[in-house]
Amino acid sequence: MGYLSQRFDDPSFRDLNGFGARGEIEWFPTQLTTVTLTGARTIEDSGLRGSSGYLSTNTGLQIDHELMRNLILTGNAGYGHDKYQGLDRKDNRVTLGLSATYLMNRRISWNLAYSHFNQTSDGAAAGFDFKVNRILLTLTGRL
Repeated sequence: MGYLSQRFDDPSFRDLNGFGARGEIEWFPTQLTTVTLTGARTIEDSGLRGSSGYLSTNTGLQIDHELMRNLILTGNAGYGHDKYQGLDRKDNRVTLGLSATYLMNRRISWNLAYSHFNQTSDGAAAGFDFKVNRILLTLTGRL
């Protein structure tokens, strides 16, 4: 936890500052389940004309459960909020996901995952609102 401050040489950009933090808490309610809570508030560079950067606040929750010795189920949810400096724009993000990982052996695993991403943008300089739904099937090999 602390105070963030970013100053710019270019006088057309206003300085960015505010409360900053990053943290993660893991809880093990059983030997087979892990619950992870994350949070962060950071300053990020903006790629938008007229904005020096933005304050980004993100939170997340993930639950992993070992259903069988070789099958791990995961669920996650997250929320993010970005407030731009120098522009009338605020973005909000919601993420949701489910996945299953099947460990064939110590070196090979399969993962089937679904994720949902929804972003809304408000203000005079608002960006596009959009949603992304993704299904992935991956095969992973380890040396």
